[in-house]
Amino acid sequence: MAGGPVIGRVTSANWSTGALTLQSGESFQFEPASPLYGVVSGQMIGVSHDGQNGIATFAPYGGRTSNGRPR
Repeated sequence: MAGGPVIGRVTSANWSTGALTLQSGESFQFEPASPLYGVVSGQMIGVSHDGQNGIATFAPYGGRTSNGRPR
């Protein structure tokens, strides 16, 4: 069963191993690692997951800040 989405700031994204770590300390493993392409440290990101296994990444809040301006 898939876990609820998690939103956080990326501290580490390793495309060669598929490992993603968020500032909160949560970490996820993506196999394949393709959802991590373009993900960089410092970026706010949403993660759909099934426990420690990442399923997908997405731009939280539609890619906009709380004041409605693009990031």
